[in-house]
Amino acid sequence: PSNVASGIAGACGLLALYRGLARGPMGLVAPVAAVVSAVLPILAALSLEGPPSRLQVAGCAAGLAAVWLLSRPSGAAGWKPSDLALPAGAGVCFGVFLILIDRVSAEAVLWPLVAARAASVALLLAAAGLRSRPGPRRGLPLAAILLAGLGDTAGNALFALAARHGRLDV
Repeated sequence: PSNVASGIAGACGLLALYRGLARGPMGLVAPVAAVVSAVLPILAALSLEGPPSRLQVAGCAAGLAAVWLLSRPSGAAGWKPSDLALPAGAGVCFGVFLILIDRVSAEAVLWPLVAARAASVALLLAAAGLRSRPGPRRGLPLAAILLAGLGDTAGNALFALAARHGRLDV
């Protein structure tokens, strides 16, 4: 059940992120989604695993600052508070995905990701079916879409494997 929930959270995060990028300033959407998605696992680890060491806290703080600084291009001025809803929602969904993937059995790492991916693809296909124009937009080759999905899947698999060897917040 948590595998399917993680897949749904990941798909909802993607939908919110891309909708936010289409509507709001990228210089705000990307860093807000990135920092929120990093903060939630940190909070979960505090609750589930207790406080980290001072060195780990310093590393998490430096990592959050780096995520913010590296993903924030110049020119994010002129945003309004309503522009935060979609990126914050995307970050929450991505954070929930990471927390749920971390909570799966230590013996089964890749199969839960398969279940999560199946759930997310099903949800994304259903969302695409609700669009007035089905299929990818003109000029967006299917190969690019598949490559993005492959990269996302590889990143999720590497995260799941890494999460087996340490604290969720680190």
